[in-house]
Amino acid sequence: LTVGAWGTGLVPLSMVNEVSDVLSIKAYYQGNLAPASEALYEQQLKAFFERQLDEDLAFARKVGKPLFVSECCWGNLDDAARAPDSRYELEQISRHGLGFLAYVMHHSRMPDSHGLDGGPVGLPQDLSFIRKDGSLRSGHEFFNEF
Repeated sequence: LTVGAWGTGLVPLSMVNEVSDVLSIKAYYQGNLAPASEALYEQQLKAFFERQLDEDLAFARKVGKPLFVSECCWGNLDDAARAPDSRYELEQISRHGLGFLAYVMHHSRMPDSHGLDGGPVGLPQDLSFIRKDGSLRSGHEFFNEF
């Protein structure tokens, strides 16, 4: 049994530890929230993301439970912006030795699972890797490296 905790500390693992056999987190690097002109802000977001992974893994080790990333690969309508951000997420998750599940692989009408062609779009925008026509989003072939 597992209950996914929000990996940014909003719902810490300690809140779900008692009811979880396996600890799981939602690990999203939200690079599209950084202003494009502010590299320092992007560096701070990355440092926060990496620190949270470190803390979650340390907690899992402390309580002796496995840790799994049940959601990752934050969305963006811009393929060229999303691909490097999602690659970065998977590099960090892999560096920590964690298994993962990308939240959305294929276009659907569910929220956050489509571009503008699928209905209303809010934050986090489009988390899918595969478009409605079955084609891979541009630049998203990196996923196969992980």
